[in-house]
Amino acid sequence: MTYFLGLTGGIATGKTTVSQMLAQQGIPIIDGDQVAHQVLANNQSVQAQIQATFGKRLVQDGQVDRADFGQIGLW
Repeated sequence: MTYFLGLTGGIATGKTTVSQMLAQQGIPIIDGDQVAHQVLANNQSVQAQIQATFGKRLVQDGQVDRADFGQIGLW
């Protein structure tokens, strides 16, 4: 049987530490933050949808301005 564990919490609550401990035990880790960064950085369809919804200023030179995007309150 396969189990999935979701690790959540606020800033500086130890998520990274626990993830590292699990990885050291050979447990596969999927880091949602890394996945989101990759999608925003590499997926032109997602970038186009962001521009269409929130304005062209959020995507410049093929990069999402995450700080500006964060000011919208979506993160």
